[in-house]
Amino acid sequence: NEYGNFVIHCALRDLRPSGTTERRIPHTNSNPMTQAFKFVSCPNYMYEVGAWICFTVMTQTLSAAFFTFAGFYQMAIWAEGKHRNYKKEFKDYPRQRKAILPFVL
Repeated sequence: NEYGNFVIHCALRDLRPSGTTERRIPHTNSNPMTQAFKFVSCPNYMYEVGAWICFTVMTQTLSAAFFTFAGFYQMAIWAEGKHRNYKKEFKDYPRQRKAILPFVL
């Protein structure tokens, strides 16, 4: 999951040509981890939440579960905002994408 998070950050970084303010729609590339762009606007948050869910399952503690829930809640707010901005900025933005959870949110 953290590898996926890293790959997405690199893909987002590579969207903008050096020295410009140009913005582009994120799409998949040759790395299989970027396939998440087909389903969500913010796969970096999706992968991050997945990592915290794994941590919670491994530790089986209430504090880890609470932290995971709180992190998911905050990242969902950020993802919804980014998703809304993408749809507003790009008229051809893929309509099937959700913000953070494929097919759900």
